[in-house]
Amino acid sequence: MRSSERTQGATLIVSLLLVMLLLAVIMSVTAQVTLSARRSSSDQESVLRAQLAAESGTALIQARARHEHPAAQRAVQSRRHPRRAERPGCHLRPDQHARRGGRQ
Repeated sequence: MRSSERTQGATLIVSLLLVMLLLAVIMSVTAQVTLSARRSSSDQESVLRAQLAAESGTALIQARARHEHPAAQRAVQSRRHPRRAERPGCHLRPDQHARRGGRQ
């Protein structure tokens, strides 16, 4: 064998090894990105479930409080709209009563 044939053979082997190394690095990076994305989506799902459970519990407690304690509900309304609390069940503002000819 001539030395040029040996050089070509060695170059081919080195080139193949470099290509294999490059492919291994690309596959490793791809695997890491995939695992990271899976973890992230799993974390987001857990956060969403926790948030929905908290909101559901809050809504349930508010509904029970409204049903079981109507006086407390009127007190909350009186803080928001002091004039409406004087006339329970009235949905009009005081200035609307005056325009409609109603009592004040």
